[in-house]
Order: sequence, then C-alpha cells, then structure tokens
Amino acid sequence: MLAKRAHSSFELRRKLKSRHSPDEIEEALSKLVRQGFLDDAQFALQRARLCRLDKAWGDRRIKLDLQSHKIGGAAIAKALAAAESEQGESQALQRIVDNWLRLRGRPETARELKKLYDRCLRMGHRPARIRACLDPYFSRLEWDPEA
Repeated sequence: MLAKRAHSSFELRRKLKSRHSPDEIEEALSKLVRQGFLDDAQFALQRARLCRLDKAWGDRRIKLDLQSHKIGGAAIAKALAAAESEQGESQALQRIVDNWLRLRGRPETARELKKLYDRCLRMGHRPARIRACLDPYFSRLEWDPEA
C-alpha cells in the first residue's frame, strides 16, 4: 500500500483491520515506523503541499483533511507552515478565481459572484480573504434589489 502513496498510521491501520489481528497490525506499524516507511508528520507535510499546489485548498480545508487522517495539531501546524512557504494561501485563492474567470468569465450578477464566493469558501479559504480578493467584482456589480 505504501508503494502507491503515503498513508497516515490511522489510514493504514483502518485498511489492515479487516485482514489482520490488532496485534499483527500494531507490530507491522511499529516496524514500518522504525524503518522510516511510516511517518505521520511527513505524511502531513506531503499532503498539505499536494492539496495547496494541486487543488488550491486553503488552510481550513487542509486542516480538516489532516484531522480526518488523525494527524496531531503540532504536525498540522508544521504542514500548514510548509505549504504556506511553498505557495501562499492568497496565491491559491487567486488561482481559483483566475480559473473561474477563464472558464466562466467575469461575474456579472450577484448570483454569479455568490457562486464564485461559495466555491472559494468550499475550498477552505477564509471569508475575509475571499471578500478582499473579490472586492473589485463586488464594486462593479449592479445590485438589483429584486434578484
């Protein structure tokens, strides 16, 4: 399993649960940790970088993803800092907006702008940062009270 991609201890334990006894699993995991093949902190670093660079996720989404893999708070903080140093959260957010503009064009209505805002929010970016990034589009909209 580790030959295909990195796994967290939690994830590997869960996958092995149906085929092996708890003692066998713990022994195998301990051996993998000692040999350097299984490292939750390294997994967190790789996962955070991948999610930021490939998926343009914000810190909130990356943190939730790592928590779902049962990664500890210190490892998450380190992974987020590493991801930020490679590509800032603002740059990732701008990639989402640029991609949206390329595919759908500039948002002309409040409804279209809300869809873009919601997309950025789902990708784990902070509301204040999204609003700041989208401010030029908010100021250009014609607000229709009926819409």
